[in-house]
Amino acid sequence: MAQAFLTYEQQINLLQNDKALSIYDSDFAKTILQKISYYSLIDGYKGPFKPLRSGKFYYGVTFEEITAFYYFDEELRTLFLKYILHVERQLKSMLSYYFCEKYGEQDTEYLDIHNYALTKRNYSNVNRLVNSMKKVIALPSRYTYIAHHANTYGNVPLWVAMNAFTFGQVSKMYQYERFSSKISR
Repeated sequence: MAQAFLTYEQQINLLQNDKALSIYDSDFAKTILQKISYYSLIDGYKGPFKPLRSGKFYYGVTFEEITAFYYFDEELRTLFLKYILHVERQLKSMLSYYFCEKYGEQDTEYLDIHNYALTKRNYSNVNRLVNSMKKVIALPSRYTYIAHHANTYGNVPLWVAMNAFTFGQVSKMYQYERFSSKISR
């Protein structure tokens, strides 16, 4: 059965009385619940502050500590994301460069399953990867730059398509490519 709707005041009351969470500043708690939501904050970050299968928090745990933990985690995720995006951009750049250097710039080359390290075991995965890439560059496209290249040049080179590919597609492409020694330098 779904949890019933609770006002911010009721949420604060539930945390203090039923869950034994110390709240020093109810106005602060209400503001945080408005910004983050009960579910995102309390359900998302209760783990280290509450015994398993218990409805109550450890003695002395405060709302402010859980909020600080949430903001610390947010900052850490933001920091990691920044550097992960740099790595992703470089991987996409290098992968498209070496792939095109070896096979050429036509989209038919990166959409050809035979330009990947095919085995009986990975054949269906490579085929699935190529089909997912075909969908990304298919017209009509939600990416104006893909539509522009397809309509103007009749080709969407890999270095253009890479901007639309997901990290999952790129990692699969890397997994099945044949020249990883050049990329891993």
